[in-house]
Amino acid sequence: DDLGASQTKEDLLMLLAEADKQLEDSLQVQDGQRARAEELEKENIRLRSQLRQQSEGVLLMEAERNISDNEQLSHFINILRGRVQKPDCLTPQHDSQVVQKS
Repeated sequence: DDLGASQTKEDLLMLLAEADKQLEDSLQVQDGQRARAEELEKENIRLRSQLRQQSEGVLLMEAERNISDNEQLSHFINILRGRVQKPDCLTPQHDSQVVQKS
């Protein structure tokens, strides 16, 4: 009877040791996963920041290009206005038609 109780006690101690080992292994895996999640979160933050900076750079370049395009268009319009407002911009053919009508 003592032998059976002793065997059962040993079996229970072995099961307890095995459960303790599995718990320890599980906690180590969990710690590793937590550390990896923290690394991924830091990488995510870094990449979001980099993307925001690149997006701002692209928007700035686009705005600068639009300003340049607008300046060129404004210059062209001013040239056309100057030509339209000058009376000497009439072509020789147009001048002769005006003279003939008088």
